[in-house]
Amino acid sequence: LVLAGVLAREALDLALEQGDVKSQAGVLNTLGNIYHEEGDASRALGYYERALGVLDALGGHDKLRTTVLTNLGGCLVDLRRLDEGMGRLREALARSRELGFRRVAALSLTRLAEAWMRRGEHERSLSALGESDALAGRSDEAYNDILFLNSFHRWQIARHAGNPTREKIAFGRLRHLRSLLERRFPEVDEFGRHVERIRRHHAQPA
Repeated sequence: LVLAGVLAREALDLALEQGDVKSQAGVLNTLGNIYHEEGDASRALGYYERALGVLDALGGHDKLRTTVLTNLGGCLVDLRRLDEGMGRLREALARSRELGFRRVAALSLTRLAEAWMRRGEHERSLSALGESDALAGRSDEAYNDILFLNSFHRWQIARHAGNPTREKIAFGRLRHLRSLLERRFPEVDEFGRHVERIRRHHAQPA
């Protein structure tokens, strides 16, 4: 992430120097993603807002704009600005569905599910996760990272509710999906630590 941040800032300098406005927006969004993944949602928010401002001034570029809106909405949810974040996410979802941006729509639904979880409305969260799975799970092009996130949240909800059956189902799904992932993100690391704790517990002598 540190190296990615250095390269992204170099790319931003080049885009500014060359007047490449679309690339500026893309790099600003990437910097937002880097800081968000590092756990600095406040700093990430500034980059997402700058990216959205550039795109609004530029016009068009709907796919990148809906992506930035989704990231911005999810960041606002993490900062507990739930109403504002969910408004952004609904806007991204409606536009991405209208234009057929399947991945963006699936991720928007996942982020909306996270917002419902923060509100303690688990049934609404599960409904959004199901809609996201339907978009992300197409056999010819599955988005395994989104499917992993969805299963991770189901696992969390099941643990919170004390539902061991649903917890075991989600746990098995997570183990399967983890083997298919091409990148790591915080939820993958958290699940990995949980699996390692289980392994160590069972490895202890009786």
